[in-house]
Amino acid sequence: MKLKEVQWNIAITLGLIALVRPIIKTVADFNNKTVSPSMVMLITFIIALVWIGIAVRTKLKSAVSTLAAAGFVYAVASIIMAVIIQTLFPEHRDKEANLAQILTAGLIASAIFNVLYGALLGFIAQQLMPRPAKKR
Repeated sequence: MKLKEVQWNIAITLGLIALVRPIIKTVADFNNKTVSPSMVMLITFIIALVWIGIAVRTKLKSAVSTLAAAGFVYAVASIIMAVIIQTLFPEHRDKEANLAQILTAGLIASAIFNVLYGALLGFIAQQLMPRPAKKR
């Protein structure tokens, strides 16, 4: 990934849009409800379509780099959100994870996965973009 190619305004926007999924799950948890795995998959699929759609619609030249960066933004933002929830709402604390685990292993694993996921979505977006006509 070439950081110079990343369109950070789009990467940050897309990364923050993806927070919809953990926000929905958190709100459900706070209300003693559960979000079904199929609903989580549907939300994830919709977010992926939004990322790809925005990349294609804006003819993003560096779709792979920018969407990989969006994955990183999402990873960092979701970890920050988890830490805030763990700190401010101890009754909703994840019993199996402490803050040190979230900030180290959680951030590393989340960053790696989401950067790769974003890059894959960027690659898909690039393949969907119209190619310029060849000159004869």
